[in-house]
Amino acid sequence: MPIQAVDGECGKIHDFLMSEEDHDIRHLIADIGQWPANEKVMVARQNFQQMVSRSDIPSFPLRMLSNQVMKSPEYDSGLPVMAAAAATNPERSYMTTPYEHGSA
Repeated sequence: MPIQAVDGECGKIHDFLMSEEDHDIRHLIADIGQWPANEKVMVARQNFQQMVSRSDIPSFPLRMLSNQVMKSPEYDSGLPVMAAAAATNPERSYMTTPYEHGSA
């Protein structure tokens, strides 16, 4: 399913990461391979927007800009989630604050 950032489509859902305790979704793994490199990034749950079911345009909406998704922590299936977030490129940020309209 495509991922819809505030400013346009920015990849597709690869998987979800859930907590072991309560099986709550914690992160979305986004495949942004259509972009500069074939990579997957982690998007924190705080950035999910309410899903609207539309058969004509199925997508998963986020409260982030496309460039914020691109700078999200890289996903490495061999590392624990928090280690993956901490080990990412220093230019990437761990997006915990959703994009708010009107702020730039």
